Amino acid sequence: MSADTVIQWAHDSVNFWWGCTKVSRGCKYCYAASLAARLSKGQATWGPTGKRWLRAHVALGELLRLERRAIRRGERRRVFINSMADTFEDHPELATVRSILFTAAPCVPHLDLLLLTKRPENVRKMVPAEWLAGKWPANAWLGVSTEDQATADVRVPLLLSLPAPIRFISAEPLVGALDLSCVAGDESGQIDALRGVVFCDGRNEPAETPRIDWVIAGGESGQSAAPCDLDWLRSLRDQCAAAGTAFFLKQLGKRPVDTIRDGDRVREVVRLSLKDGHGGDMAEWPADLRVRQLPAPSLSRGSQLSTLSSP
Repeated sequence: MSADTVIQWAHDSVNFWWGCTKVSRGCKYCYAASLAARLSKGQATWGPTGKRWLRAHVALGELLRLERRAIRRGERRRVFINSMADTFEDHPELATVRSILFTAAPCVPHLDLLLLTKRPENVRKMVPAEWLAGKWPANAWLGVSTEDQATADVRVPLLLSLPAPIRFISAEPLVGALDLSCVAGDESGQIDALRGVVFCDGRNEPAETPRIDWVIAGGESGQSAAPCDLDWLRSLRDQCAAAGTAFFLKQLGKRPVDTIRDGDRVREVVRLSLKDGHGGDMAEWPADLRVRQLPAPSLSRGSQLSTLSSP
């Protein structure tokens, strides 16, 4: 899968392997598992003992072609890495191919590589040591999936502890209300992940911490998708606006519902009827939710394209 991805927040997707293991509620109706079952001809299967379809050399060639095209056109491109997998899955087949990906990252400086994971606890032990010692590539963005408050409370503090140049959140599929201004930290207190402050017990002033640069949100798709309350999406939009954080609404999902209120009283809960099965057509959305913002692109550190060659 490369180029012209249907994922609205990226220009392209490149997969160094296919296959994963479901780890939380957000994985329940995994699109990648369904695609792999249809398209991989058994080369990719899900679960801890499943097979991973390794395609590092093909993916490397795709990255280099995208880099050359970006240079030729004088543009930057956002590339979703491993849309059919999780880059930080701890699986015995993946150490070598993951190393190839990390070696390639600084060699394609005109591409912003979006690394999205549900396993931020593995990042520190899997990325190269130099990334943690001040040499994290400027084009390697790091994100975590947070489908509800419980997953945000676990994953967001881990994301903030890592020195990625751009940190982002994918609140998709959103299956519950999410307050990123009040994420549970460790014993130190509550984290406002959008403003980059920690409110600590026993301190008069909040302490500084890294912040989230971008929030992507969307409802669940698929025939058995859970309803997505549009007020959850509006809340995230407003949290981001108040903190000056980029917000990108990808889709409303299969079953968006809207709450009609009279002041504080709920008058009616309405399910929206949409032609787009994923709720991805902005023309069908309430006007106030048509928000798709992007963070500032990372800075290029100079081309190292010559250090790699296409297979």
